[in-house]
Amino acid sequence: MNSGALDCIYTTVKKEGVRGLYRGLLSPLVGVTPVYALYFLGYSTGKRLQLKNVDDHLSLPQHFMAGMVGGVYSTPVTAPVERVKCVMQVCNMEYAECVIACS
Repeated sequence: MNSGALDCIYTTVKKEGVRGLYRGLLSPLVGVTPVYALYFLGYSTGKRLQLKNVDDHLSLPQHFMAGMVGGVYSTPVTAPVERVKCVMQVCNMEYAECVIACS
């Protein structure tokens, strides 16, 4: 077991090299990219719904409301994925059994 964060980094680099620090990074990047696209789509939609003219500026509450629209757009995608991820993190079964138990 590692005694702290720096010890964990040192041990990982020693055993796996610097590439070991980035193992498993691709799947979160691939999964997060579409979610952020939905956030921005919802945010721009929320802004457009509130603007009367293209040159107008939004107030702070209007930015907040536009952000809420972004959250509404992305929640149907992120909520189920987060649920499965959380269940798998606490699951004591093999990967395939855990995926079946989550559904």
